[in-house]
Amino acid sequence: MLMSLTPTQVRVLYWLAKGRTVKEITMLLCVSRRTITSHISSAKWRLGAHSRDETVALAVKGGLLEINIETLA
Repeated sequence: MLMSLTPTQVRVLYWLAKGRTVKEITMLLCVSRRTITSHISSAKWRLGAHSRDETVALAVKGGLLEINIETLA
């Protein structure tokens, strides 16, 4: 069973899926690196993932994150 994610966790995972680095996400969301890594760690824990890529994949598979393949480039 998948736990839900916060809206900010979903935003962070969205940008990770788009290939953005933590540094780029900090600039996009105007928060610290520590805040971004905390959101990623919390999302990983909630989804039972072991990596950032697995976290994104599980969020998409569970319907928690919508990714349009055409916009990933």
